[in-house]
Amino acid sequence: MNFTRVRRSDAFTLIEVILAIGLATALLLIALTFYHQAANLRTEILRSSQDLAAIRLSLDQIASDLRSATPVPSVSFIGGPTSVEFARVSPPSPKPRSTNAAFIVPALQRLSIAALVSQNGTNLSVRGLTRSETPLLRPSTDEPRSSDPLDPLALSARTAPEPASTNAPPEPPTRPFTEAVHFLNFRYWNGASWQDSWFAPAPPPGIEITLGADPIPDDATPETYPYERFRRVVLIPSGRAPDAALSETNAEPFGFPDPTLNP
Repeated sequence: MNFTRVRRSDAFTLIEVILAIGLATALLLIALTFYHQAANLRTEILRSSQDLAAIRLSLDQIASDLRSATPVPSVSFIGGPTSVEFARVSPPSPKPRSTNAAFIVPALQRLSIAALVSQNGTNLSVRGLTRSETPLLRPSTDEPRSSDPLDPLALSARTAPEPASTNAPPEPPTRPFTEAVHFLNFRYWNGASWQDSWFAPAPPPGIEITLGADPIPDDATPETYPYERFRRVVLIPSGRAPDAALSETNAEPFGFPDPTLNP
């Protein structure tokens, strides 16, 4: 009697190998997809956090600059929806030790804050904020006639108009001091209502600042800006206030309406 032995193989078949490779590839692609999405989400969160911090710093900087506005007879306060220009007293600097270390020389500056606008196809888009300081008075090397450092004659002797240079090099391209802001809007309180512009020797009593990280759509207005906005109302100490005093913390009883309620 002949017995035929059946040999069994413990190896995988070709179909099983192909199915295993396909399953492993699918699992790897799913894992890579989730990893890519998680990495993109993390990058987006970091970018949003950095933009938020930059916008808050910009808002604090603009508010601080506006509070330092000083009425000057030869320089008017000029304000529009996306720019302001005014005079202010710069932080004092000590006199060099070689002359009189106790004397402090104040200086006037023309400060300009504006949205940096660029052409994007057929539309204009904001790609940041610019901030420039131009000296109006500079310290003079002549010694004052009076020994009193607070004497106006002594102060005027130490200050003189900045001379114009005939061989001045061309100005470098304007660079924004922040690129996180893509929406800027100013409004000016005249004592009775909010205005879109201001042109007067003295600053307004209050200014509303609105910043945004997203550009405004072509079919939208500053009042209908659809994205997240950061708004602050700044009281100008040197502004021409109306009949009653203004208060930034509790403005409504003093005739200074909340812009978030009455845009």
